[in-house]
Amino acid sequence: MALENVTKDNIKGILSDPELISQDPFSVVKYLCTLYNTERASSFVQELTLRALEHRDIFEDYESIINDLVRELGLFPYLEPDELSLSDRLAYYAHVAPR
Repeated sequence: MALENVTKDNIKGILSDPELISQDPFSVVKYLCTLYNTERASSFVQELTLRALEHRDIFEDYESIINDLVRELGLFPYLEPDELSLSDRLAYYAHVAPR
């Protein structure tokens, strides 16, 4: 079942309900990407992306897209390096503080 009309008004509610997300994770990811493309510097986009990360398991088929959003937003500490592509892993290690 596809989610009808993911909007700025209902996206927080959707991201707080795993059952809603699992109905149509693609529509949620698509909306996050659309929002990122229109409001790149918005803290709202960062917040939504972090909320999506809380449900990584539901977004399994779209994990690389979520990881790309996290990277593009500069939220490197929230990435899991073992699950990243080589280019994402290089970017991750270039932006984390040395131990």
